[in-house]
Amino acid sequence: MKINVAIIEDEEKERVVTKEMLDRFFKENDIPYEIFSFSCANQFLQSDFNVFNLLLLDIILPGDNGVSVAKHVREKGWSYPLMFITKTVQFALDGYKVDALDYLLKPLVYEDFRLKLLKAVKIIDNHSDKEIAIHTVSGLITIKESEIYYIEVNKHYLTFHTNKGVYTTRGSMNSFSQKVSNRFANSSNSFLVNLDKVELIKQSEVVVNKESLPLSRTCKKEFLRCFENRRG
Repeated sequence: MKINVAIIEDEEKERVVTKEMLDRFFKENDIPYEIFSFSCANQFLQSDFNVFNLLLLDIILPGDNGVSVAKHVREKGWSYPLMFITKTVQFALDGYKVDALDYLLKPLVYEDFRLKLLKAVKIIDNHSDKEIAIHTVSGLITIKESEIYYIEVNKHYLTFHTNKGVYTTRGSMNSFSQKVSNRFANSSNSFLVNLDKVELIKQSEVVVNKESLPLSRTCKKEFLRCFENRRG
């Protein structure tokens, strides 16, 4: 899942700092992304803002203020997370009137920024429940990521264990893992697990839908990191 971020900030120095923190966050968490910067509200509102799934904006802007911008996009049906960047908590309180996820207090501190971005990513990920087309012996079926418990590979075949049933198709784990969102992580080279379905993590096992799946030494550290990030 790619995240397209819009920054609306009239001060160039603040735009640069915000972009640097976003770059660091997305690279640390291996999330595909693109950042678009706007220096005023009108510039942003003249764009096709429906391409963005995350909005970071200053409250005090030339022309329309940040709250007015947020109100406008909400009225147009834009429902993704937005966060205000502000110098005082007093202004930030206005943000909750437009369903702001949170606020970021200037000067930005990376640890606070990181934790709030993790919340936003989780919401975006849940918001976009990707559909996957699978070619089976019975024909083409479509399932959502949220319906998958885990995927297992055996030679050149992938088996999808879902809440609708079990489906097998020809394919490679490497290729498929590039297509899914960060709700999935490898518990071993043979298993790709939906992190939202994990019931228990043991020393060398992961329990999903009451089934025990292997948690290999080589995958364990990365799996736990992805699991913690997913939980926020």
